[in-house]
Amino acid sequence: ITRCKEGITEVELALLLSLVDDVLAEAYEFWAPPVRVIPCICVTRIHADLRPYLATRGSGNALGWYHRQFWEAAEAWLFGSEGCACTHVHVRARMCMCKHVHAQLADFFAGTYHKVAKSYTPKLQKVVQKHFAGETAGDRLVPAQPIELSGDVL
Repeated sequence: ITRCKEGITEVELALLLSLVDDVLAEAYEFWAPPVRVIPCICVTRIHADLRPYLATRGSGNALGWYHRQFWEAAEAWLFGSEGCACTHVHVRARMCMCKHVHAQLADFFAGTYHKVAKSYTPKLQKVVQKHFAGETAGDRLVPAQPIELSGDVL
């Protein structure tokens, strides 16, 4: 929600969360469904918990922070007080969280995982293989994201 300039729909949020293996591993802790997507109840609960802090944007379907202070607080909590500066101790050993989130958004909106099985991280693979032995990747059912240009693009 914080990184999406024009907001994000609940469907897009569910699909994006389905691409995050740590989220799926937590959601599948006790049971793994036959498809590798986040259960809709998880997104419904997130929306219900955040409802007082969200507002609809654009056509009325996109969710965004109700007030700039919520956005600033989320930005500081997720990415540190300097936003995407990548100088914090907690990001020295790995890719900057901000760049990582941007990469996930870019992969989603570019359709990188449309009809493609995404490999599991070891954490998710361990959880999934309790129920589906030998499975190392899964289709996250990400739809195609066609590019639509409008107005004067040149």
